[in-house]
Amino acid sequence: MTTNVQLAAYYYYLGITDFQLGHLTDAQQQFQLALASAPAQHRTTLSRLCWMSLALIHASRQQANASEEAMTQAVTQLKTAPYEANLNSLFYLAAVSHLKLNQLTIAAQWLERGIDFATDHDSHYMLANDYHLLAVIASRSEQIDQQRTAQATEHVLTTLFHESIYDRLD
Repeated sequence: MTTNVQLAAYYYYLGITDFQLGHLTDAQQQFQLALASAPAQHRTTLSRLCWMSLALIHASRQQANASEEAMTQAVTQLKTAPYEANLNSLFYLAAVSHLKLNQLTIAAQWLERGIDFATDHDSHYMLANDYHLLAVIASRSEQIDQQRTAQATEHVLTTLFHESIYDRLD
């Protein structure tokens, strides 16, 4: 017997696959189905990831307002949510969304919040990717010193924790 949580997870991962294949309309539908399948009374890590993934789709389409609305849904009451490492991904996805909207300063602010969030929870998950993206943003902003610092931190983190870096940002 399939539960609503299992169904939501199925649609979420199907949405991730569609997104990675560039099928944004299909991905959006899958994330919306995942949200419809999940318990509505409280936000779960999975529902937050669905909302933030929708924000990324909207940003990919240059729909800034819809992207912001989805981001807001993703992080509503985040401070009171039970911590799970996958929550670290929310900040990274928000930063990528702002990068797609060419809002470099806001993207960097999301990453800084994400780094603080992860370290406040004694987690290193996503930190190497956060610093990689900070280096990309610094490069695009022509802030060479900040780029080098972020790259050096990324290198240390990937060496220590063997985290894979996602660099297909465009």
